[in-house]
Amino acid sequence: AVLILLLLVALDRVPSWYLAAVVARDALILLGGAYLVVGKRLVSESNWLGKWTAASVVAVMVAHTLRLGIVAAFLLGISTLLLVASAVSYGLTFARLVRTAPPAGVEGTGAGGER
Repeated sequence: AVLILLLLVALDRVPSWYLAAVVARDALILLGGAYLVVGKRLVSESNWLGKWTAASVVAVMVAHTLRLGIVAAFLLGISTLLLVASAVSYGLTFARLVRTAPPAGVEGTGAGGER
């Protein structure tokens, strides 16, 4: 998706800030996920908002490739809102998991308090 967006930016069909927003969101999700896997031994699942956001990015690419004018502009606006909402959603999930999960390698205590 990033390569297609890069091409659309180069052809002046998609604004560069949109590409930057998509890349920044995806990079933060990737870095946060890597931290959870390595530091907490957790794998966080995607959510429906993230799936709708990914679909909206595809819709933006198709609409701008086909030069659908006002439809492409509308989809760009909707996708931008979804990018922000999804980033916030994943950020809140990340913060909750970091706050509540024990560090990797730390076992919980048994019923009698022994380790």
